[in-house]
Amino acid sequence: MKEMKLTKQISIILVIVLVSLMTVGTAAFLAPRASADVGYAYYSADTSYSDDDGTVVEQYSFAYDHKEVQLHRINTTYPEFYNTNNALTNTCANVAGANIVGFYDRYYDELIPDSTAGVVRPNGYTYYPMSLNRTQKQAVIDELYVSMGTNTVQPGTSQPDFEEGLADYVTSRSRNISYSSVMTNGVLDQTKYSAQFAAGYPVALFLSGYNVTVIMDSNGTISITQYNYTGNHIMVAFGYEIITYYDANNNVVRSYTLMVVASGSSLVKGYYVLNEGGSVNAAEAVIIS
Repeated sequence: MKEMKLTKQISIILVIVLVSLMTVGTAAFLAPRASADVGYAYYSADTSYSDDDGTVVEQYSFAYDHKEVQLHRINTTYPEFYNTNNALTNTCANVAGANIVGFYDRYYDELIPDSTAGVVRPNGYTYYPMSLNRTQKQAVIDELYVSMGTNTVQPGTSQPDFEEGLADYVTSRSRNISYSSVMTNGVLDQTKYSAQFAAGYPVALFLSGYNVTVIMDSNGTISITQYNYTGNHIMVAFGYEIITYYDANNNVVRSYTLMVVASGSSLVKGYYVLNEGGSVNAAEAVIIS
């Protein structure tokens, strides 16, 4: 009788140990990435119109006689996803990653299942807005929130976790991904990013302080509204423009280099003006194949 009791006790202990090991193993498998990188900036800004987050709004206008415009865009339109899940915070990295996935979904439709990226029109390819197939697009943001380990170490996402989390998403859809810096000696390099845009590759911008700028042109008068933010933010550039304004004597009035960006917001849409408010910590062309 004692031997039977002892056998039962040993069996119960073994079951408890096995269940514990299975639970720990499952938790380890499901746990999101937690970055061990020390010294990296964390990107967490969720762009809005609000002054509550330290936004400084500048408005000004000027007249001009004629202008010169250099356009360098991958496409006339591009994805402009934004977070619609109120349970998620500090989502700029996840939204930026989703905008990159959304861009390439045009070529590899398995990247976002049950969602069509856009439509071919006579004037080029048009990406559909976030409102169309919103559930499927938000699912990408939700998954990247986990795979990038957002908010697991500090508020936001580091650059290494952004890149690794995006790679996890892409490779799980049987596609390859690579990154190519467009910086030289810590400075954004126009020759490099111009070449990447010409090849059809979007560029992820890792910003410390940033702006989103709206430019209106009406009968020879330019009106500019610039939203300046102090936080760290990730946006995706799909091209750039250089616009130079002249007076009647052919003197330069103003000149801007504008990155054509998906800001990551449903409210604020515009350009990122280089060398005006904020700095570029890093910039990586993202190639999915």
